[in-house]
Amino acid sequence: MPSPDDHISLNVGNCLQEALSLTNLGLAVLDTDGLIQDANTAFCTMVGDTVDRLRGQVFTDLLSPADQGTFDSLRREILDGTSTGFAGEARVCCKGGGIARIRLHAAAKPMDKGSIPWIALFAETVDNPTPTKAEQEAIHQKLRLHVECTPMAVIEWDPGFHVTQWNPAAEAIFGYTPDEAIGRHASFIIPEEARHLVDDVWNNLIQKKGGERSTNQNLRKDGKLILCEWYNTPLIDPDGTVTGAASLAMDMTERETAREEQAQLVSDLENRVAKRTSELRKAMETLIGRNATLRKMTTRLKEAEESERRRLANLLHDNYQQLLVAAKMKTELLENHIVSAEGGDARRDVVSILDDAIDACRTLTAGLSPPTLTESGLHASLQWMAHWMQENFKLCVTVLGPAGPYPLSEDSCRIVFNAVRELLFNVAKHAQSREACILISDSDQNLNITVSDQGIGFNISDKLENPCTFGLFNIQEQIAQIGGTLDIESTIGHGSTFRLSAPLSFEASIEEAGEEPHWTASFLYPALNDKGSIRILIADDHALVRQGFVELLSNQPGMEIVAEASDGMEAVRLCTALNPDIVLMDVTMPIKSGPDATRLIRKMAPATQVIGLSMHDEASTISLMMESGASAYLSKSTPIETLFHTIRNCPQTR
Repeated sequence: MPSPDDHISLNVGNCLQEALSLTNLGLAVLDTDGLIQDANTAFCTMVGDTVDRLRGQVFTDLLSPADQGTFDSLRREILDGTSTGFAGEARVCCKGGGIARIRLHAAAKPMDKGSIPWIALFAETVDNPTPTKAEQEAIHQKLRLHVECTPMAVIEWDPGFHVTQWNPAAEAIFGYTPDEAIGRHASFIIPEEARHLVDDVWNNLIQKKGGERSTNQNLRKDGKLILCEWYNTPLIDPDGTVTGAASLAMDMTERETAREEQAQLVSDLENRVAKRTSELRKAMETLIGRNATLRKMTTRLKEAEESERRRLANLLHDNYQQLLVAAKMKTELLENHIVSAEGGDARRDVVSILDDAIDACRTLTAGLSPPTLTESGLHASLQWMAHWMQENFKLCVTVLGPAGPYPLSEDSCRIVFNAVRELLFNVAKHAQSREACILISDSDQNLNITVSDQGIGFNISDKLENPCTFGLFNIQEQIAQIGGTLDIESTIGHGSTFRLSAPLSFEASIEEAGEEPHWTASFLYPALNDKGSIRILIADDHALVRQGFVELLSNQPGMEIVAEASDGMEAVRLCTALNPDIVLMDVTMPIKSGPDATRLIRKMAPATQVIGLSMHDEASTISLMMESGASAYLSKSTPIETLFHTIRNCPQTR
């Protein structure tokens, strides 16, 4: 038979199961010691734990320490029979670490013998908990501290716009004590000119149509006008009636003054910046203009320098060298008139001195303005430069790439040549290298020349920024003037590479001169009866040289001078008319150059042989003349015996 206690436990279980099935509230059953015997899902959710973990746990351990004593006292009152239950709020320490406020209802039903076997706890979450008296006092205390300590004026108004509250900050801002301010209409701090604006704000606020924020002038007790920013809130009772308003106010005068001063400073700064920018822009424009002027002056200076070089070279070639050649011819003519051995030695000494003078003039002329540049083109001129660098600086220069011709204007050709020459000078003087390479190539639009060495290299930025190193800067400027570029690569210890690019010009390379035809002088000689004589035509633009050849050759047996021509075109005309056996053709001739005239003569009078003559002995000049059809090529400073021998051994005269 079950004991009475068993019946009691059974009844408790049945009651709990029934309560769990009927309510959505949190439910827990405690024994007389305050231990949790069971709990439903809603209660477990409130405290953040499981029913298995809650069973056997002291309920008060779930509460905050401030609520534990209160609950124990109420529980003992129920057990003592002095109370049948209680209701109140408590804070539960949830398992996750948070605190939940719940409303508890405790109830217990005594047994027949008056004993209480268990206590039922019903719990629900409190959304808006009612603060305790202590909490309310704490809230009021904090609020008073905020109102008293805030730097903002806190002012309350009744519906008639009279002051009902005035904090210390309001006194500091407006100068009135609370006793002086409370009860007064707001107009005492509003200047006349701002009252219509403030009245509109107040009416909108009372009618709940706005007015929450405004900025206006206010009046201090000392009569000073200040600028205040207002934040307004209508005070509404539970019935919805507006009972007044609360305002927060800040004195914005200093801030506004600072803002205006800052704006003025910014404006002044912007004006100064704009002024300086304008000045800098003008200075930059002036600098750019002066830079352009400097570029033009540099170009003109370079052109003047190059023109002077050509003038000096032409002067040496057209005058002094020709005079020296003529003097040499005259001296050689003296051989037939000198009978003593001493006279012959003196003549040979004079001829030797003249040869040295001619060589010196030739070297100087080539250094000033290489004749190959106009006569043979850029590639041949670079080949001549390689030979010249080897002779004068012991620098071995290799020229690689196609021989051209390249469609460059005369100015562009000279600028490119001078740039390469300057770069080779730098290699010879500074690179500490005995070898250099020139690589020539062309694209559809540009001529590309690379000058490289395996020398000591240099720091590019230091070189270009150093005002003493004008050479590279000058090269870049000159190349830029013709639309080209100069790229530099150099590594210390591993040599340097200079890549020069110049635009090709596909326009006609020969411009028609608008001048009158060049005056030419030709001299015809009467035919001799000796049919075995070699008939010679002398073509040279220098009268003294022609005269020297005439005098030298006229005295030679078997040689006959048939005519003289002072330009290439006249030489062609005389050849077609006279059919001479030999033409002594100067390479540098007006109207039509020696090579061009030679080609025409070989085409129109194929039996006539041409012997090229020039002050220059460069391989490119010799090659150009021979390719044009010349049978031989001699320097004008060649010994006269060599000239006689060459004439007599030409194919036509054998």
